[in-house]
Amino acid sequence: MQRFDFVIIGAGPAGEAASHKARALGASVAIIDRRWFGGSCPHIGCVPSKSLLHAAEVHAHGGDYPWSRASARRDYMINRERIDAPDDSGHVKSLEGAGATVIRGSASLDGPGRVRVGDRVLEAGTVVLAVGSVSRVPRDLPGQGLQFRGVGEPRREVPSSTEAGRSAIERSAFPQKRMFRPWSNKLSSTVVDARRACRSATRSTVSAAALPIDGHTLELAV
Repeated sequence: MQRFDFVIIGAGPAGEAASHKARALGASVAIIDRRWFGGSCPHIGCVPSKSLLHAAEVHAHGGDYPWSRASARRDYMINRERIDAPDDSGHVKSLEGAGATVIRGSASLDGPGRVRVGDRVLEAGTVVLAVGSVSRVPRDLPGQGLQFRGVGEPRREVPSSTEAGRSAIERSAFPQKRMFRPWSNKLSSTVVDARRACRSATRSTVSAAALPIDGHTLELAV
């Protein structure tokens, strides 16, 4: 059984920061994540949404910025050029360069000071849980047919009038910044009411949902 001063579960911004700080102080560190090292922000959240906002602003002011170019720039920003999923190898190399042990897999607590990843058990002086959060569906949530979905990679196709990514819903401040309006007018106006309804009902972050509006089903999915 390997022993570390810190075993960090979750390699998003919080887990990464804790890992680098612990290594800077000379502590031994293992950091674990089952998906992207770096978390959702650089791969499916903050970075791609801000890239699309920039493209939308240029396009809205008359610049030559079709959706194909906006999507390609977004893929460049999240290290997903000509591949299916974002590449997190830069985050992995940074952690390994700092001296942390990087483990990809699903972790669980296996007793006091013990963490299991598959068949591997780690002993920890301190366990840091930095796993983020997931959406929940309140029992009294209004809206017939409302369904929440998981999180996936940003889509390369231009969003239709019935689709909007999680970051578009939660981060883009519709309608002020008008993230998709240059490419899809109906989308940006329809999403406003759906976003407000979801946030009012859940009082929490909206991950993804689908609900009927004006006889159509609006999908708020990544």
